[in-house]
Amino acid sequence: MGVPPSTSNAVTDPPEQAKSDYQIVCELAPRLGLAEAFSGDVDFWRHRLLKKLSDQQVSLAELKAKAIQNPFAKEVAFADRHFATSTGRINLIHELPTELSSPRSSSPLKLAALSTRDAQSSQWKEEEQEGPALATLHPSSAAGYTDGDLAWLSSDTGQIQVRLRFDPKQRTEIILMDKGGWHRKGRCANTLIPAELTDDGECAVYYDTPVTLKPIASLE
Repeated sequence: MGVPPSTSNAVTDPPEQAKSDYQIVCELAPRLGLAEAFSGDVDFWRHRLLKKLSDQQVSLAELKAKAIQNPFAKEVAFADRHFATSTGRINLIHELPTELSSPRSSSPLKLAALSTRDAQSSQWKEEEQEGPALATLHPSSAAGYTDGDLAWLSSDTGQIQVRLRFDPKQRTEIILMDKGGWHRKGRCANTLIPAELTDDGECAVYYDTPVTLKPIASLE
């Protein structure tokens, strides 16, 4: 836990079944043999934060009442124009690496698993995880299928059953799914995404995994 839990007061009560980040950590901790380390309440971590800020004379009451500026952060980032590089100057990317990993599949259809305003990653309500996940795509990208059909969505990594939703405004080479989803419910887009890093920025490759559609009967 490099970052302490939020110290702000809640604006409103959370939705039913919603858990805070710390509650999630406390439920995961026993599975990792760390139950005792995460048995305290949020104030326990606030006290740990105050210990680090002891020279700042910040009380727990103040911490709960208002936001406290990080004393380790500079008011203006890189105000001295000096960067932690070999030259002391900022380094910008001028060209892509010469060797990029390429997927085995040559499918023109690419999966983009996007965050939504309804949930963060797998933090969905259970009733929202029933039935096949929706996969949105342009009608011309699914020849032989109709809107609402079930199909297998496959990649080099795995396959899941999806329900197709046609959108004529969608780009023809893209199929959209919600990021996250529960694996045990067969709705997790990560099943299709390889555990690789992007060539620029070393992020997860959520947005361009080659995928193919296959009729349900073809894999039964």
